[in-house]
Amino acid sequence: MSQPEQITPWSETRADNPVELPNELSEKNSRLFDPMATADLYYELYDNAAQTVKVTHPETDNTETYKLVANVSNPESSSHLKVIMNPETHHYIMLAKGMDLFGRDEGAGKLVGPLIDLAERGSAENNSCLTNPVLDAETAYLELLQNPNVKSLEVVGYSIGTISTNYLAAVYGAKTTNIADLGVPGSDSALSPHLRSVLPNHFNTCANGLYPPATGAFVQNLNDNVIGLKMRADFLGGTVGGVGKEYGEQIVLDKDNFKIKGAGHVPEVYADTAKTMDPTTPDVEAAVVSKETQFEPFGQLR
Repeated sequence: MSQPEQITPWSETRADNPVELPNELSEKNSRLFDPMATADLYYELYDNAAQTVKVTHPETDNTETYKLVANVSNPESSSHLKVIMNPETHHYIMLAKGMDLFGRDEGAGKLVGPLIDLAERGSAENNSCLTNPVLDAETAYLELLQNPNVKSLEVVGYSIGTISTNYLAAVYGAKTTNIADLGVPGSDSALSPHLRSVLPNHFNTCANGLYPPATGAFVQNLNDNVIGLKMRADFLGGTVGGVGKEYGEQIVLDKDNFKIKGAGHVPEVYADTAKTMDPTTPDVEAAVVSKETQFEPFGQLR
């Protein structure tokens, strides 16, 4: 049997339309993990250095296991993607990290991590509005999508990681869950021109990492494939960082019970609020934790 032709990355062609995947690859884009549990999943993997997580569905007590199979890191671009898989179904989830916070080591060190993340805005200028982390995510995603062992695949992004996941949704139709979505840059920005002019220019239109603005079939892909989790008090993601428009289904976790703790922009708060909003949300717990802990838990907001 001949090997299928490898997909040419959109970043190399900059075509006017999304990539048209062959059916056998397009069908792999599948959301099988409950979006409401993704913040809990992110917290266990990034904050608690989980290598194996157990997911329990409260309505049935059924459990499933996901194992960490890859840490895709690029210190030069501050990229850190985690890839987990369900060994029974061979469903894979690729997660894109949020911006490092001072005091938490997510692979770039406790002090320089946030500075490296912010410096990546310059890489967007160098790459025609695609940041280096977006290009790293594209490479990893296409490798997974074209791997015969991967039966299905979805992506999860947190904060600055949603720059990459929005790109994958828009260009490849990836099923994406965004936590604290920064949105997609363009003329219909969520912020007024005056606010954009006075805020620090860390997340300008180009530095958001996507072709400005998203139009046509790219917008359709975003609306069809993105689910976002929001908290009303999280201005770090929504105001300072989010100069772009959010697409797809947006779920406001504290819609009926405003939580000021959301202002901390902390994954654990998103996770706890999701369970409060929907008690049927699956519970994610670390079953195996790395002995050589690369990430130290960020301070609890309780």
